[in-house]
Amino acid sequence: MMQKIIFPLWKHTSQACDDFRDILIKSLPSQMIKCSSIESLRITVVDSDVAGAASKRMESCQPLPDAVISIYFDDSASISGGDLALFELALQGCTHRYTGYGVSESQPLQNVAHMAPSGQRTYGFCQVVFLQRPERLTKMHWLELWQVQHTPIAIETQDTFAYRQNVIEKIISGDAPLLHAMIEESFPPEAMTSDQAFYGVSNQTQLDKNMSAMMQSCARFVDFDRIDVIPMSEYFFHRLA
Repeated sequence: MMQKIIFPLWKHTSQACDDFRDILIKSLPSQMIKCSSIESLRITVVDSDVAGAASKRMESCQPLPDAVISIYFDDSASISGGDLALFELALQGCTHRYTGYGVSESQPLQNVAHMAPSGQRTYGFCQVVFLQRPERLTKMHWLELWQVQHTPIAIETQDTFAYRQNVIEKIISGDAPLLHAMIEESFPPEAMTSDQAFYGVSNQTQLDKNMSAMMQSCARFVDFDRIDVIPMSEYFFHRLA
């Protein structure tokens, strides 16, 4: 059974975002090869390629992470094994700070249209969203509203070509803040600066309709003052590549 761990990362304040990206892309895939239980990893990172999407950022838990590393392990035993410790040592060497969470991932919409070769930048941009479950909702009701009722609305009203839902199950590193989910949604590059491209419509009437449907649905399971939205570039690495 594949297991997934996510590591939000923070760069040094003085470090340029593209320099941070380049260090991650150079250092972490080579570390993955040394860890036999790691099947693949995804690097999502804030860089100059997503500068146009700056207006899409929403900040609740400041400072927002500058990157998120997703690691896919071959089996659950690896979560507490030596490979995880080795990978964390690599993180310590290229970040100012990191936190870690064990998550359960589902993919309502898989990327079949814009798959990039291993190690190359994925088309468009990845909108990474961190959620805190509203106190008014039980976990079961929250998951029903989000994963069952909201999912088809999100796919129908936005021009996404990939959509991953990650329920945070446990904290891996002790100082990690309490979060309940991470969403990863991939959009075409035009969506960075165009609401019509973001929602996949050609006129204002349809834009208003899609935005209204999306916001009404989100309001059922999201407190908008407890959400973080971060446009990022995405790189995926598979050890077989």
